[in-house]
Amino acid sequence: MNKFISYFVLFRSFESLLLAGTWVTLLILVERTDFSFLLLIGMIVWLTNAGITSWNDSLDLKEDSISHPERPIPSGIISIREARIVGTMFFISAILLAFSINLISVIYILSAIIIGIGYSLVSKKQFLVKNMTVTFAIFFGLVIAINLFSSNPSSTVYIFILSIALMLSGYEIIKDFHDVVGDKKAGIETVPLKFWNGATTISIFLFFTLSCLLMVLALLLMSLIFEAFIALLATIGIIFPLYWLIRNPFPKYAEPIRKIVIVIIGIALLIVTNSIYFKAIGLI
Repeated sequence: MNKFISYFVLFRSFESLLLAGTWVTLLILVERTDFSFLLLIGMIVWLTNAGITSWNDSLDLKEDSISHPERPIPSGIISIREARIVGTMFFISAILLAFSINLISVIYILSAIIIGIGYSLVSKKQFLVKNMTVTFAIFFGLVIAINLFSSNPSSTVYIFILSIALMLSGYEIIKDFHDVVGDKKAGIETVPLKFWNGATTISIFLFFTLSCLLMVLALLLMSLIFEAFIALLATIGIIFPLYWLIRNPFPKYAEPIRKIVIVIIGIALLIVTNSIYFKAIGLI
């Protein structure tokens, strides 16, 4: 793995892009369609999340050395110092870009950075608090964001946000399921360590499936029929690998299943976002 690809992996670039796309989709749903503004928001979210990921990986060396020895820092390709320098540069860039919007956006980004790093230092070592920190931070972050940029968001937008929060819960649990050995040795209490494997995989299935179904409902309530159909196809697409994981409830399978699910959801989000945007600006 060369240095460039290692940084791409360190930033969890696909997940960061997915998160940025979620913010952009929500802004389009509340009728913010200026392309330069949407691009700016996407860049800020991507930089913030990539920076948090860089710092978190530098703080998680002990457990990652066991669960993810192939990742850039445990493998020695990127040093802890390099990861923190790049992460800090991303934070500074995100804050400077946020200044071009307003002061509230700067406070918002600073809060996200503090919560993101605090997650690794404190909350991730406590049972349920770990998962709740991520879920509630993103949930309330999205709620605050749409109210910052829209005077009267519809109630259906909140259903969409709830679906994102549930998806993140499933995402965190499936990551923890793969990392059970490293987390146990590091003294981190997670859902998979508290429950038997079958219960863990069922909870992952329920979180992801319910999330996608809520997204279908939200899009239908907004009369976005094509987009709801795409979300439904994504739901069907993730059911099969997640059900397979229930039938084969072993941590070693969690990571490949997570990647399959995230790719399916990412493709669906890309199609939905583009369709909503082109409809909003009158090209469809």
